[in-house]
Amino acid sequence: MKWVLSWLLVFAVIHAAMFGVALGEGYLVHWLVPGLDFSTAVLMGLLLNLAMVFLVLAFFRVVALLPNSALATRSSQDEDEQHEED
Repeated sequence: MKWVLSWLLVFAVIHAAMFGVALGEGYLVHWLVPGLDFSTAVLMGLLLNLAMVFLVLAFFRVVALLPNSALATRSSQDEDEQHEED
C-alpha cells in the first residue's frame, strides 16, 4: 500500500510541475498575443507539454532500440590501432 501512495505522490508532483509550466507558457503566450484568451493559451501550453513528453519518450525508445554495434566497432578499432602501434 505504501508503494501505491508513493507512486501517486510522484505522479501528482509531475502533473503539478507540468501544469505550472503550462501556466507560465500560457501567460507568456497571452502576453505576446493579447487577443488570445488566457485559458486558450494555457490549453496550448498543456498540449505543448504533452507533446514534449511524448517526444522525449519516443526519442529514448528509439535510442534504446539502436544496436550497440557502433560503439563496439569504435572500441575495436581503437584496440586495433593500439596493437599496430606496439
